[in-house]
Amino acid sequence: MTMDFNYDALSRVSSSSNSGNFSEFLYLNDDIYPNQSVSEVNSKFFKKTLWDFFKKSVDGNFVVCQVKNCRKPTLKFNPSTRTNMSNHLRLHPAEYKLFCGTELKKKVESERMYNFLNKNIFTEKSFGEALIRLVVKQNLSFSLVESIEFVDLVSLLRPETKIFKSDKVKYLIMDKYKCVKEERVNFYKNLGVKISFTTDIWTSPNQIPFLSITSHFIDDKFMLKSDVLDMVYFNDLHSGKHIYKAFAKVIQFYDISGLCFGITMDNAQNNNTFMDELIMSDFPFDSNCHFNCFAHVLNLAVKAFLKLEEESISNLRNMVRKIRLSPKKLDRLRELCNNFKIKFVKPILDVPIRWNSTFDMLERAILLKNPIQIMLSEMNSERKNMKQKFEIQDSSWEQFKKIFAFLKLFKDATELMSGDTYPKI
Repeated sequence: MTMDFNYDALSRVSSSSNSGNFSEFLYLNDDIYPNQSVSEVNSKFFKKTLWDFFKKSVDGNFVVCQVKNCRKPTLKFNPSTRTNMSNHLRLHPAEYKLFCGTELKKKVESERMYNFLNKNIFTEKSFGEALIRLVVKQNLSFSLVESIEFVDLVSLLRPETKIFKSDKVKYLIMDKYKCVKEERVNFYKNLGVKISFTTDIWTSPNQIPFLSITSHFIDDKFMLKSDVLDMVYFNDLHSGKHIYKAFAKVIQFYDISGLCFGITMDNAQNNNTFMDELIMSDFPFDSNCHFNCFAHVLNLAVKAFLKLEEESISNLRNMVRKIRLSPKKLDRLRELCNNFKIKFVKPILDVPIRWNSTFDMLERAILLKNPIQIMLSEMNSERKNMKQKFEIQDSSWEQFKKIFAFLKLFKDATELMSGDTYPKI
C-alpha cells in the first residue's frame, strides 16, 4: 500500500523525478498540458513519430525505411525493441531531428526558464515550502537544517538566506498537513461518488505502528483515483474493535459515511471482527461490502503449497543464508561467477512476510546453480569431520525448477492484482 502526502506539489515531484529535463518542465508548467501525465506527453512527442518513418513488411519480419533515397531501407524487425530503427534513423539527420523533437525541446526549455523566472521568486515562504517538500519526500530528519553541511550548501547558493531551526521545519510541515487536510474535507464534500476503502496496519522502520486508510473512487472524468485519508498512530491492541474506532473516527472527520461502498482488507481474524463492528454500526455496510484482498488469498495458497516442499527448500535456504552471512563466501561466489561468465548477483533469502520471496530465492539460485554447486563441494570438504553437510542433489535442482515454474503463475497474478493505476479485485 503506497503512502504519500496528498498535495499536488509533492505528487508532481514524485511523478516527474525520473523523467529528465522535459519532465521537470512539465512539473513547472503543467498548465500547458492539462490532464496529461508525463508519460503521455513524452509518448505523444517522442515515440509515436517513429512509425512515421518505417513500415512493416507483409510477413512482419522486417521493417522498411520510408525516407526517400535511403540506401539500406530494410531492417530486421524485433518486436521487443526499437533501438535498431532509431539508430538507422540517425543516418537521416533531418528525420532524426523530427523524431527526437529537437525543436519542441528547445521551445519547452525556453518556456520552462521563462516560467521558472516568473513563478519561482525566492522568498522565505517559497524556501520554506521547497524545504519541507525535500524533507517529507526524502524522509529526512528535521535536524538536517541545523547541520553544518546543509548551512554551508545554502550559504553557497544564497548567502543571505535565513536558515530555519528544526522546530520551525516541524511547524511548517504540520501547518501544511492541516491545510491540506482541510482542503481534502472540502473536496469530499463535493465529490458525490461512491468510495471504496483499503486499510491495513503496518510498522514503520523506527517501530511505530500505524493504521493506514486509503480511499479509491472514479472521478467525473472516469479516472481511477486513490487518496490516503489518514495514517493513524495505532498503539492500541490490534483488535477488531480498536480498528473500528479508528476507522470510524476518520470517516466521520471527512463526513463521507454516506459515500461508503466497500472495504478491502487482508484475511486476518481481527479484520473479520472489525467488519462485524461496522455492520452493527450506523455506517451503510453489510456483509457484501467486505472484500478479502485477492493478492493475500494467493499468498496464503502459496504458503500452504510451500509447506509440502519445505524439506527440499530448507536445504537451499540454509545454503543461501550461509553465503549471505559470510563476506569470504560472497567473494568466492563472485570469483566463481566470473569463471562461469555469469553476472554476479547476491543470493536472495526468502522471508515469510515478504510475498513471492521464495520465488525470488529460487529464481536467483537457479541462475547461480553452477557456482553454488562448487561452493557446496568446497564447504563440505571443509566440514568433512562434521556430521552435518550441505547437500543439494541434482534431483532437488530439477524440483526447484518445477516449483519455480509453478510459483511464477502466482507471482504474475499477484503483481497484476497489486497495481494502483487500474481497477482490480
